Amino acid sequence: SSMDNAIDATMNQIDRELNFLQTQMESLSQQFIQETATFASEWYQKTIVAYLVKNSKTAPPLNKQSLILMKNQVNTLLRNSKQIVNKAFSRPNVWWHKNPTVNIAINAYDQLGNQNIGRKYPATVDDCVRITLGELGVILERFGFNVTTKRQASDYREYWFLDLDGNNSSYPYFPHLLEWSEEMQDTLFRYNVFFKRARALFSQIEELRDAKRRQELTEIWQTIE
Repeated sequence: SSMDNAIDATMNQIDRELNFLQTQMESLSQQFIQETATFASEWYQKTIVAYLVKNSKTAPPLNKQSLILMKNQVNTLLRNSKQIVNKAFSRPNVWWHKNPTVNIAINAYDQLGNQNIGRKYPATVDDCVRITLGELGVILERFGFNVTTKRQASDYREYWFLDLDGNNSSYPYFPHLLEWSEEMQDTLFRYNVFFKRARALFSQIEELRDAKRRQELTEIWQTIE
């Protein structure tokens, strides 16, 4: 029917726009991953030094041999930061555009907060960033710092792990206050603009699909004697 054709034409047009937005979002997500790798490399170096300083106040400084080993392990993290980030971001449902759905809050990618209360980043993305940074905790733990990256009852002062959906898997995870780089914030801001538009289009398509189904069923129903 002509109504069917009109619905199809509209759906095709929305679909084209949605595909275009998803392409943009894919390249922004890749850019974000690259920026996180750069951020992580700098963060690993800064943070290890901060922990060494903090540790030397409470415990005797590590000997030269241990420091050499430790530095080698940190350098390995720096070299592999891109792979570490890619692995962290390979978790399901981090990026909406890879698996569009209407079952997601419209503010899922909002960045809130300010300098006074600290920043609040979108949870799914922030978890991946923190899992990336958590790898440093593994090294700290290995060299006797008061950090644990495994689930265990103990008197550690710092729990650097994330429990996942109670399925007994936990990930090394940086638990403290964290500020993303400007680049990361900008890129995710742009992703969010596309997300809001794309999500609206996606739910429009869903509604049109329903309308089309209703139309087809009604027509079939009416032709039955």
